[in-house]
Amino acid sequence: MQVNTYGLDLAGWTLTGAVAVSADGSTVVGYGTGPSGAQEGWIAVIPRPNVQIAIEQQPIALNSPPIPVAVLGSSTVDVTQIDVTTLHFGPKGATAVSTQIVSATGQVNLVVSFNVQDTGLAIRDTQGCLQGTIGGEFF
Repeated sequence: MQVNTYGLDLAGWTLTGAVAVSADGSTVVGYGTGPSGAQEGWIAVIPRPNVQIAIEQQPIALNSPPIPVAVLGSSTVDVTQIDVTTLHFGPKGATAVSTQIVSATGQVNLVVSFNVQDTGLAIRDTQGCLQGTIGGEFF
């Protein structure tokens, strides 16, 4: 059995091409030759690490100071493995203006700040999306 780093069993498959990738990069669809020797379609769903974030809840104004976003460490998430150069926040994908490792109650967390005007967040927004890599994997 041939299993790659994503846990996919590719024994007997020859993947010829990918024809579509989801916007978040977690699902890929393509075609190839299956174990039966016939051309078949395939779909691969790549699991994301379970990363929790917390945003300090405060009114957002365009002239606000940088907004802090905390990435919460856990027994399964080592925030020191996050590549802070890959972090992007909000609809416009703002890059971090500062990062800080914070240890609270024995848990190591990462606090990342972003300029509000660079995020693309609107005044009535109640959530934002943080993207980046941890241990080389996208989240």
